[in-house]
Amino acid sequence: MSGSFFPAYDPELLAWAIHYKETIEEYAAVLGLTEEEVAEEKADCDALISALKNINTIKGQLHAAKENRDTIIATRGSHLRAKITKHKSSLSYTAAIGEALMIVHHTPSIDFSNYKANIRADIFAGHIRIRFFKRGVDGINLYCRKKESDNWKLISRITVSPYNHLFELEVPHQAEHLEYRAYGVVKDQEIGIASDIVEIIYG
Repeated sequence: MSGSFFPAYDPELLAWAIHYKETIEEYAAVLGLTEEEVAEEKADCDALISALKNINTIKGQLHAAKENRDTIIATRGSHLRAKITKHKSSLSYTAAIGEALMIVHHTPSIDFSNYKANIRADIFAGHIRIRFFKRGVDGINLYCRKKESDNWKLISRITVSPYNHLFELEVPHQAEHLEYRAYGVVKDQEIGIASDIVEIIYG
């Protein structure tokens, strides 16, 4: 909210609502507020506090679910790949079986001129984690800028997903609204068109 005294980001807004609820009664008489009016304002604060705490809880659950997903893919996926490798060594294994089970590698046909990178950004353990899918390229060039800025900055060429973007906030304890985009890279050459812009608030 431009020009508003309401903090723009959830953590600050939560702290503000708690403070206002705990403080307004001290100034009720000076401001000419009735008990009912004070109660209404406290109820407004309670609604804000509840909604903000709820979203924080859901974010925490989502983070835990993603961590669990990554662990399962790493452990059970590795176990499954080992089993599949054993199947392929069987004397009874055929290419037709491999095709039916979709365990045969296919080299994709890529239109490099129209290739569009695919990325996503998440808050992870105190930094921003970027994930991407190669889909036939060697990697991506990752760019970042502040929301609505004109200046895209090349962060890194990345060949392995995920990538952890580590940096210091320009103003300590002040969240930043960031945008990311990427281009595919093949043999050190940037190809195709820009990915969709992904946004994240960090800090």
